[in-house]
Amino acid sequence: MGTVAKAILITAAALGATGLFAQPPGRGGGPQSETVRQGQALLRQGKINEALAMFRQELDKTPDSPAANNAAGTALDLLGRGSEAKRYFAKAIESAPSPQAKAQAQRAMAMSYAFDRDSKNAVKYEQLVIAYWATREQAEPQNAFYQHDAA
Repeated sequence: MGTVAKAILITAAALGATGLFAQPPGRGGGPQSETVRQGQALLRQGKINEALAMFRQELDKTPDSPAANNAAGTALDLLGRGSEAKRYFAKAIESAPSPQAKAQAQRAMAMSYAFDRDSKNAVKYEQLVIAYWATREQAEPQNAFYQHDAA
């Protein structure tokens, strides 16, 4: 993987670690452990292997943690291990505690396929995310098609 591609992936991971995985309570992602928060900080610093170790440590304790599975998947994508990453994203989708958390995990899976240049599967998963947010248009018009916490 080239230097530019790695920089883009690390930037995406940093944004994902602060936005996608660090959802505030009540936003569908459920509570996060201190271990996952520490791993996210390492990921933002570019310490991908160390972050992955933290996420796996959390998954040893709570294998169904959507946040830890998503974060581990992101770290693996950054390490160029996309097929392994997708297993973690699939677990995050399967164990999501809410439709919103499921959509977040589906978006992570879509990004993983995009990193692999597999547009067919990237579109497949992103369409699932779009379909979910379209159902929220009336209740949450500010979030209907794209959600991002400004915090």
